[in-house]
Amino acid sequence: MEENKYEESLYGSPQGGIISPLLSNAYLNDFDWTVSSWYENNYLTDKYATAKNARRKLRQIGCEPVFIVRYADDWVILTKTREEAERRLKMLHKYFKHKLRLTLSPDKTVITDLTEKPMTFLGFDIRVDKPRTFTGRTGKLRKRKLTCKVYPNPKKLNMSFRKILDKIKTLKTTTCDYQRAVVIEEANSMIIGLSQYYNKSICSKMFSSLDNKLFKVCHYTWKYMFFNQNGGKQDNLTVMAKELANRPSRHEGYTTKCHAIQVEGLWIGVTKFFMTGSDRVKNFNQEMTPYTIKGRELYDQSAKKKRRLHRPPLYNPDSFRIAKHNSRSKKYSLRKYNFEYFMNREYAWNRDKGKCKICDVDILLSEYHCHHIDPNLPLDKINKVSNLAIVHQKCHELIHGTEDIGEGKIAKKLSKYREKLKGKIKGKRSGIDFRSVVNLS
Repeated sequence: MEENKYEESLYGSPQGGIISPLLSNAYLNDFDWTVSSWYENNYLTDKYATAKNARRKLRQIGCEPVFIVRYADDWVILTKTREEAERRLKMLHKYFKHKLRLTLSPDKTVITDLTEKPMTFLGFDIRVDKPRTFTGRTGKLRKRKLTCKVYPNPKKLNMSFRKILDKIKTLKTTTCDYQRAVVIEEANSMIIGLSQYYNKSICSKMFSSLDNKLFKVCHYTWKYMFFNQNGGKQDNLTVMAKELANRPSRHEGYTTKCHAIQVEGLWIGVTKFFMTGSDRVKNFNQEMTPYTIKGRELYDQSAKKKRRLHRPPLYNPDSFRIAKHNSRSKKYSLRKYNFEYFMNREYAWNRDKGKCKICDVDILLSEYHCHHIDPNLPLDKINKVSNLAIVHQKCHELIHGTEDIGEGKIAKKLSKYREKLKGKIKGKRSGIDFRSVVNLS
């Protein structure tokens, strides 16, 4: 597709298309097994009870360790010596040329000694510290083993960070508060995405540096937006992170100052990199993979703490546009689905810990609804967190329904919620039509 027009092509895949990594995984599958057969899946492996015993035998016969790490078309092969790396590279040139009909890029195919120079891979700098001597508990000099350290690559990181700063600067030309909130949340999504990608490395100092640069850009952007208001005095437009209405689960408990704007009395602010936190695991083995139950258990044991749940917010930029439209509507049934409603759903979700108030079962983000307990309260009270309940879609339908609900704990809860739907007219549901509730939720 070029300029929304379909062009027939007899070969190749789109540049940057999502099909490319899938096709590369299929095409390079034989490459994975070929490299693995040099060491990990050697013919001797099946003759021994454990891989450890097989590797011991391989070392005895002079077979050097060779490991491959591949993500789509980006890969590295790890060996112990430069001689082994050069020998394997010659083999790969022939393999790619005659077996896969591919050629290796001379600019990107290099041999690196990680103890001398870091290797850049997938946006990270990976290097190995040389052995160092230190004094042990007995007072004897001991030698520390080689240690692998992973850092964000400054060049790659700054390329993505500049896009975030450019997004923040667009606030200068944005006059609508709702649109400003959209821009801030788009920038927050970029900040969180970038920090979650790099938090597997040694990143604390780098994140602190980025937060300082981000704060300066926000300072001058906010100064440009608000300096000429209030007689030339700039209001204090930085608030504590815990007071922000956006992303409450992320900002909870933090007192650091964030630049923010007010929309309908609620603060919407720019988040921080450091709040993502480092998720680095020091000890690693090949079974520690997030794609198996055992791998996740090993990860938790090594980290000695539960992993943080990176839950996306319940709202999106479209939610702000809907809130802007509803806040100007003449219909009260629509006006109650305002900005405060979309923001306070987050607090209600966190209060209920993601469980349905009716059946007390975990709710998937794709099936949650937000119920107004008393839909007849005035506009300044109807969207308070105490008047919102997170429920399943089916439970929401039962609350607004009229059919018999039987007996039991769930039935008692449903009865209480039905009783609180005051002003209910027979044959009609209170407040907004239920189909609108489904769409807005």
